[in-house]
Amino acid sequence: MKIYIKLILTTLFWGGTFVAGKLAAENVGPFSIAFLRFAIASALLVTLAWRIEGGLPALKKSQIIPVILLGLIGIALYNVMFYK
Repeated sequence: MKIYIKLILTTLFWGGTFVAGKLAAENVGPFSIAFLRFAIASALLVTLAWRIEGGLPALKKSQIIPVILLGLIGIALYNVMFYK
């Protein structure tokens, strides 16, 4: 039964971000919304990673720039355009 509750909560949180984002876009700029969304999500995910895995996964030096570019283009830019 716990798995169903987790699945329902996941669906509600994921779907709720679109509704909350559209409502917030009326009063706040798209960069602010995207920043707040990812600041909250990052804090939660880092906490979970630390609790479950004992820390964050290490990146190799050759992976740092591609990960940053993917984050900026694939995630941040998408959200800024979505909330615009």
